[in-house]
Amino acid sequence: MIKPAYFICLLLFPAGIGLSAQTPPAEAPPLPDKTVALVAFAGDDSDMSGQFQERVTGEIAGKGGFRTQMVEAIPGLAPDYPPDAVHLGGADYSLTGEYYVDMDSVQHFQLWMWTNEGVLVYTDEMIFEDQEEVDAYLPPLVAWILSKIPQELVVEAEPVVEIEPVEEPVVVEEPEEEEPPPPPPNRLFMGSLKLGLRAGASYIAYIRHYTSAEGYEGEQVRGFSGEGALSLEFRIFRFLSLQTEAVFNADVFQGIKPDSQGSRNLADRHMAISLLFPLLIKMPLEMDTFTISPYGGAYFSMPVRRMPLRFGTSGDNAYTYHIESTPGLMMGADVGFLLGEGELFVDLRFGRDLGVALVENETRLRYSRTKIWLSLGYRITLWQRQ
Repeated sequence: MIKPAYFICLLLFPAGIGLSAQTPPAEAPPLPDKTVALVAFAGDDSDMSGQFQERVTGEIAGKGGFRTQMVEAIPGLAPDYPPDAVHLGGADYSLTGEYYVDMDSVQHFQLWMWTNEGVLVYTDEMIFEDQEEVDAYLPPLVAWILSKIPQELVVEAEPVVEIEPVEEPVVVEEPEEEEPPPPPPNRLFMGSLKLGLRAGASYIAYIRHYTSAEGYEGEQVRGFSGEGALSLEFRIFRFLSLQTEAVFNADVFQGIKPDSQGSRNLADRHMAISLLFPLLIKMPLEMDTFTISPYGGAYFSMPVRRMPLRFGTSGDNAYTYHIESTPGLMMGADVGFLLGEGELFVDLRFGRDLGVALVENETRLRYSRTKIWLSLGYRITLWQRQ
């Protein structure tokens, strides 16, 4: 005969099983939000690049666990190179992108995901022909790149349950050797190449003048000149680079002919146009919004055109002259301020010819420049390779 107490326990045992089966599982804790900074996408077509940026922003916003913030285009930054953390506003990751059309008229769109320390997380691209393929391929591309970001679960603390200690035999285990952490990415050596163009105006002041064995004299005239140059810079380190330039140069002279009484009669003014080719060592110091770059080196001067030279006011003594090429030394510094797609710059440099050039005419004029340039203008990057 079954006792009443045992009978009641048997009746309640299946009910307990049913209650346990109906208890809902605990929900997974939410993932912490990661901030992704979207740097303005590059590309052959700015409208298409902007449309892709809007689509990618929308795709990320639709995913749980991510926040987005916009970053304007960083001058001189290629999409396959990580932006500096100073431009990211404290974001955990940055996303760069590029739209381009290759030589076979095939459209490409590529994304790069970086950590705020400049380490590449993942990159991928898609090839498409029309809008339907963009709608089909872009969402999985964004989701695939976001899946490469490591996620950390937020685990809520469990209640503490006091358990009486149980004496167990002590087992001494030898500590395992921990693998050393991977070295940080080497950002000291850069090895980038940049082609630039600058234009503006210069105020030129001279220190020396030229003389002639025939009694003629001359002096350079202070004044303004156009400033234009192509530059090619090889960035070796963040604080050291080599740069060569092709600089338009115009020198204005005032001819002077002393008479027998010692008076100095002014003659016609004339101009010498030449190209300067400096080879400079620069030490750029980059700040948040501007760059200071002291430099020094040597240059070579190449004349461009011959021009008439006249002494006196009658114009009877007219000679065609040609300034010979001469090397020189140059030093100075420039300051560049970020403005739009390029930089507003102020450049102060000092140059001196090492040799004395002889003018090719019977006056035997000897010509040597020592001059100071103060230039103001705007410069842009035409091409860059990281």
